[in-house]
Amino acid sequence: MMSVQATAAPYRAGRSVQYERLVIEGMGDEAALRSVRSALQFIAGVKAVRISLEDGVAEVDFDPTKVKPAQLHTAVRAVGFKSA
Repeated sequence: MMSVQATAAPYRAGRSVQYERLVIEGMGDEAALRSVRSALQFIAGVKAVRISLEDGVAEVDFDPTKVKPAQLHTAVRAVGFKSA
């Protein structure tokens, strides 16, 4: 299984973290994976992004006071992929 993990800005203790699993359609190569990862990491409040190219899944940890799950899906769509 090919998996890449990237961590965004350091997490501050005391804040809650929410988890969202995105199933991404059409992410078939490393370039696509990098595009999706970059788009998700760019969102202020995203703490960590883990992506499995083989499974077509992105797992995102984020601060729910700064990020709404819909923003994650919008970021994926902005780089040309569908997510559920």
